[in-house]
Amino acid sequence: MPATRRALLATGLLAAGAAQAQAQAGPLRLLVGYPAGGGTDLVARALGERLGRVLGAPVVTDNRPGANTIIATQAALAAPADGTTLLQAGSATLVVNPLLYRRLPYDAERDLVTLAVSNGVPLVVVVNPSLPATTLAELTALAHRRAAGPEGPLPFASNGLGNPTHLAAEMYAAQAGLRLTHVPFQGSSRALISVLNGDTPLMVDTIGSALPYIRDGRLRALGVTTPARLAVLPQVPTVAEQGFPGFDASFWYGIAVGARVPLATQQRLHAALAEAMADDAFRTLLASLGLSPEPPRSLAELASFVAADRARWAGVIRASGITLE
Repeated sequence: MPATRRALLATGLLAAGAAQAQAQAGPLRLLVGYPAGGGTDLVARALGERLGRVLGAPVVTDNRPGANTIIATQAALAAPADGTTLLQAGSATLVVNPLLYRRLPYDAERDLVTLAVSNGVPLVVVVNPSLPATTLAELTALAHRRAAGPEGPLPFASNGLGNPTHLAAEMYAAQAGLRLTHVPFQGSSRALISVLNGDTPLMVDTIGSALPYIRDGRLRALGVTTPARLAVLPQVPTVAEQGFPGFDASFWYGIAVGARVPLATQQRLHAALAEAMADDAFRTLLASLGLSPEPPRSLAELASFVAADRARWAGVIRASGITLE
C-alpha cells in the first residue's frame, strides 16, 4: 500500500471519505480564478474529476479569471453555503491578496476555510531564446545595461498584477538591485504567448505552464525558485545557487470553501479531497508537471499552514512596497 494511503488511513481520512461518498446528492462546481488551458487549470480539473469519483457526483470546473482570483473568490462566497461550490485557492487567494490589497470585498482569513493543499508550485525564470542570456548572471548584467541605456528597463511578463509570478520577479529584481518593467497579463497563457513571441522577453512562470516550452526549446530556463533543483529540470540551477542565497519563491494550490458552509459538510469534503489527492494517477500527473504533492493535513493543520505562509510573505511584500487598491 502506498505511504500516502497508509497515512490517510491512519488519520481516518480515507475511510471517512469512502463512507461519506454517497452523501453528495448533486453536482458540485469548482471555481478556478485563471483561464482554461494553463497548468493551474489542468490540475484543478484533474483533482475535480477524482473528487467527483469519490463523492459519486460530477464536479464541473467553472473558470472565472481576473483580478488575481478575486472574481472567482467573490463568486464562491456569493454561492449558497451548502458545500456544492468549491474554490481552487492557493497562495494568491489566501496569502498574497490579503497582504497586497488595501480593500478586499471579503476577509480571506474569516470568510474562507482551506479544505486541502494539493501541491506545491515551483517557479522558473524563463526567457525567449532570442535574448542573449544563458545564465541568471548574464540576465542580470543585461538588465543592468538595458536600464542604464536608451531602451530603458527590461520588461517582464506575469500572470497578473500582484500574482505570485509578479512577486517572484520583483523579489529577484530587488535582490539583484535591478529596475525591470512589469507587463501584467490575465493568466499564464497570455503571458506565455507574449514571451514565446518575443514581445516580452522575460517571465517567472509556474513550472507546469512553462515546462513543455522549455523541453521543446521555445523557452530558455535560467533558474528555478525552489531551494533545491527540480527532478524534471535537473540541469537548471536554482536562483539561490546563482548568487542569491536563501532565495525561495515557490507557491501552492489547494481547495477552499466559504466559512458559512456547515462544519459537517466541510469535514466530509475535506475527507473526500484527501482521498482524491491520494490517487496514484493524480500524483503522477503532478510529477509530470514538475509539481510536488503535499501531505494530508487536518483542517486545523491547514489553517496553521496558511497562517504561517502569510507571515512568511508579509515581510517580502512590505519590502517590495507593492500595494493594490
